[in-house]
Amino acid sequence: MRRLSCFIALLIATSAFAQTRNIDGVVKNASGTPLAGMTVSATLLPIDDAEDVTATAATDADGRFHFAELKPGKYGLAATSADQCGGATTIDETSANAVIVAAATCRGVSGSVTGAAGAHVLAGHFHDQLADLYSTSVRDGRYSLMLPAGGTVVVQAIAPGAMSPETQVAATGDVNLTLEHRYDAAPPEARRWIAANAIPLKTVEAGNGFADLEPLRKVVGDARIVALGEQTHGTREFFQFKHRMLEFLVAKMGFNLFAIEASEPDAIAVDDYVLTGNGNPATALGNLGFWTWNTEEVLDMIRWMRKWNEDPAHKTKVRFYGFDMQNPAAAKRLLRKWLTVNLADALPLLEHNELAPLGAKLDAYAPHDAAWQTARHFVELLAQAGTPRDGAMAKNIEWILHHEAPGSRMVVWAHNGHVSTEALSFAPEGTMGAHLRKTFGPQMVVIGFAFDHGSFQAVAQKKGLITHTAAPLDDASFDHTLATSGPPLFVLDLRPARGATRQWLDSPLPMRSIGAVYNDATPKAYVSRIHPLRSFDAIFFVNATTSARPVKTPRPKPAHAAVNLSLDEGLIGWTLSPQSVDAGYTATAKSDGCVSGGCAVVALTGERNSEGSGVFMQRIDATPFRGKKIRLHAKMKSALTGDASARIWLRVDRPDGAMGFFDNMADRAPKSLPEWTDLEITGDVASDAEAIAFGMLMLGDGTAWIDSVTLDTP
Repeated sequence: MRRLSCFIALLIATSAFAQTRNIDGVVKNASGTPLAGMTVSATLLPIDDAEDVTATAATDADGRFHFAELKPGKYGLAATSADQCGGATTIDETSANAVIVAAATCRGVSGSVTGAAGAHVLAGHFHDQLADLYSTSVRDGRYSLMLPAGGTVVVQAIAPGAMSPETQVAATGDVNLTLEHRYDAAPPEARRWIAANAIPLKTVEAGNGFADLEPLRKVVGDARIVALGEQTHGTREFFQFKHRMLEFLVAKMGFNLFAIEASEPDAIAVDDYVLTGNGNPATALGNLGFWTWNTEEVLDMIRWMRKWNEDPAHKTKVRFYGFDMQNPAAAKRLLRKWLTVNLADALPLLEHNELAPLGAKLDAYAPHDAAWQTARHFVELLAQAGTPRDGAMAKNIEWILHHEAPGSRMVVWAHNGHVSTEALSFAPEGTMGAHLRKTFGPQMVVIGFAFDHGSFQAVAQKKGLITHTAAPLDDASFDHTLATSGPPLFVLDLRPARGATRQWLDSPLPMRSIGAVYNDATPKAYVSRIHPLRSFDAIFFVNATTSARPVKTPRPKPAHAAVNLSLDEGLIGWTLSPQSVDAGYTATAKSDGCVSGGCAVVALTGERNSEGSGVFMQRIDATPFRGKKIRLHAKMKSALTGDASARIWLRVDRPDGAMGFFDNMADRAPKSLPEWTDLEITGDVASDAEAIAFGMLMLGDGTAWIDSVTLDTP
């Protein structure tokens, strides 16, 4: 029996050892010379929690390094030192040896670290597919490392029980870091304070009276702006409560303006509807160009705004604004119309984007009536293209308030990250909330939004817009503390907190932050650290959530089968979407320079009336492909400028607007293809699929050719 026990123990030990891996490698410069004294970091991929690397090692005199007994998996390896250029690579599950080649050009990042002993500093390029996480030690309170030039780098200091906020670095220079206490869990005083001060709510749904919202009068006070955040762009309960808050603030507190994170010119049609009833509210909402807001919940709110305004008893009308600047083509189109009627000789300045002399010409024009003010503002919108987005959005909100009637009060709808008033790594020039705080001070109240668990909609790579589900976060998170300390639905004013609770609220706490894109495999990648008291004045919390409901729009009946895939018959069977035409794209048939026979050319050469992409496509009945794999293949070449891209795409449409497989090569988008190149996508067709859409996608300026398309079951 004893021998059997020993044998079992040996098996367990052998099994445990088999579940690890070793990695050996070498670090060289571009000319092949080994680099000694480099710190090499190994980070298990995908990075689900980038608060630390998995392990570090140093290179010997021959530039070699060794990692032993790592967890199995794919790793990102990054090498750096204080005086030698760094570099990074990845190593898959099957490889045991790696070569890291240092970049030819680098930038130095250095600075002081204060607040705790035993710290090290992490640095990495700021992008979704983060794989280059560098680490360096802190000596005598300072750190120094060399990183490949280009891109935006985030640096952070880590120590036992402490960490610094993430800080963006755009160029060589000193970045000083201050460590702060890192809580493993909220102090008991904080839990008790939340339980005692949470304002319980009976529902998120509008139309249920305002009795439970009355305590929020004190939270809002005499603020001119109430900024409502959101932890995701696709949570039904967040959208419903914003609708309910708007009703309360309009009906009971005299608010008369609503502004959302959407392009300002595109929101004019929605404003027209809520003021006059002109147009179709669903169409106007869809034309905002943001799937995030194209939901039944937002549409219900817009319909309520119209209902309020058409009541003659309501002398003060509520208006709908956008404050974003992501669609300069819309501003240009509307500005062109005004100039054509009022200042035609300024049109060449607009077409050549000579904004400074165009603004001067408008300034010299009289009268400066409301239409002129809007036209002049649209010149500023055009000038905002390429500038930091958050600062531009803050300026646009200020402009709206300045040009509305004195005493106007505004409800602002945006993501938590935009309404936040603290310095966050994604916006080194300042968040929208931080800019507005400088202007309005306590005249702005910011309410962040949080949840414990549940569903929401967001875009998934190769799947499109789908419903995701998030589990509760761990004990250290702000979200978990709210979930386990207060009622299931509440608002909490953070400002009165004192003592240990205030210290906790003013510390870097993990909090979920999800934008338009989400990866179910790496939920911790969507958790960032914020100081709740610096970001928000109050918090709205809902324990369990469901996904927002997209506005359903009838889809056209698909074609029976694909036709003219060879493109030898011109453009028969193929379409260029109306949105693409509006964005200035054209499609033409060619017979010369093709692979064989004919081909199609998509180019950005037309009049640009809106932002958008070039979508050249067919959409066919999915019945013959149900339950099978499908493969799209085509030959393409392109001549593109800047960051433009042209590639193929494939989408499976399911009932009720649901999307099945989707791949537009976003993770492997080719740049210019000077020669004919084979591109291919393979995916699964759901058993209930209704249609299959496929074709060519072009983003940006240039010309792209497509030929020899095939669609089959491999």
